[in-house]
Amino acid sequence: MTYFILAASALLAIIFIAGIISAIRERGRSDKGRVYLPGAFAWIGGICGGAFLIPTLIILLTTDESPWLSFIFLCFSMLGGSLSLAHLNCRITYDQESFTHKNFLGIKRTYTYDQITGIRERPSFSDSLLYVG
Repeated sequence: MTYFILAASALLAIIFIAGIISAIRERGRSDKGRVYLPGAFAWIGGICGGAFLIPTLIILLTTDESPWLSFIFLCFSMLGGSLSLAHLNCRITYDQESFTHKNFLGIKRTYTYDQITGIRERPSFSDSLLYVG
């Protein structure tokens, strides 16, 4: 269990750092042809997730108690990791012929505009749903 917590903590730290670096790099880029989550997602995820990751490692490495308390802090840190991962992966890029959707897990799907079968506008959420296929 200790090694699992250490490996998951290292992976989360990499995600937090990559998210913050991505948010810094995207600040000056053009938004033409791209739709993505704001950089605040990466910052909030990195800061809050890191705030829970520190006690995870301190409790795990300094006490001889059961690692379950560290695991609980790790779970809270994973919530911040989900925000950072969403900022890194949830994107839409588009051009004149098609658009590409990249989901939370990083899986890309490309669709042409003639594949759209329906559009549903939701004014209460100020967005639209596109139905394909």
